[in-house]
Amino acid sequence: MSTQPVSSQTGSVPIALEVVNAYELYMKDLPPTKWIVEPIIHEGATLLTGDPKVGKSFLALQIALAVAGGSKRMFDSLEVRTHGRVLYLALDDGSEKRLHNRLRGLQLDPEATRNLDFVYQRNLPDLSNGFDVALSKFLADKDYVLVILDTFGAVLGKATGQNIYRNEYQEAIKLQKLAQLHGIALLILHHTNKKEGDDPVARSSGSHGLTGAVDSVLMLSKQKGHATLAARPRDAEESAYALQRLPNGGWQALQVAIDLNAVSIADDSDDDDALGPKQQEVLTLLREGPKSYRQVAKHLGISPEAARKRLERMEKTGQVRKRPDQTFEVGA
Repeated sequence: MSTQPVSSQTGSVPIALEVVNAYELYMKDLPPTKWIVEPIIHEGATLLTGDPKVGKSFLALQIALAVAGGSKRMFDSLEVRTHGRVLYLALDDGSEKRLHNRLRGLQLDPEATRNLDFVYQRNLPDLSNGFDVALSKFLADKDYVLVILDTFGAVLGKATGQNIYRNEYQEAIKLQKLAQLHGIALLILHHTNKKEGDDPVARSSGSHGLTGAVDSVLMLSKQKGHATLAARPRDAEESAYALQRLPNGGWQALQVAIDLNAVSIADDSDDDDALGPKQQEVLTLLREGPKSYRQVAKHLGISPEAARKRLERMEKTGQVRKRPDQTFEVGA
């Protein structure tokens, strides 16, 4: 890939535009998405929202222990694809006693905790005063694969001016760039607001500045008799999972069917009965010839599970049909 620096001048601040040719980008062999927990958390910045006290921190701790401890799956349907060292920034806790009690309460194998590190000090700067710079320097010579920030509010700088969206976006994009720079997954915990509905983007507290800056959004919400974890990742289909809180504070899977439309995370332009961009890219690919769902996943850069679900929905509406050899072709 070649770039063409183009210098310009705005006042006294020089600007350099790096121009990337579309053909060179199209022909480049980029690596597949690096999943941490498929299909909900991949490399980059992921926002986990939820009402206060709903159990976000326990869920994040279970994710941390699964990645650090070598678990193969979470909640039956989530596959832990990357294992390694995890850093948990428990900035809302402020002491080791709460973390100690949570770890003991989960009754896990102590060996699973060896690759999990905590930070719970409260004298760190906020994002307006160099938190991202300090964290980036710390990560430079470390081998963490997942960093958890609990919570975003603990490092959010004081708003300046009237544009809340701009303030939040500028703060959050620092974290997104940090995750990209170090090739890690950064899970950011944040509270939801009091709006009605179950859309993880709409209910994230504050403006859409935070959700606009991150790569993916998760939302943990209470339902009648259970909780729902709704996921809107960048590189996979939307999904939702029913969870049940255990007496020790942790979560376990619950066999409850969840309608994605009921949790309002589907894009209106991609309804099952419509030919949205996600369906269109599948049809464009299948016009080249029949493909299995794994081949579709590889070509589109999404997970096999996401490809399978998308093809099954398109099969129900007649957009594609399954052949006897289990490959898919364009429907009649």
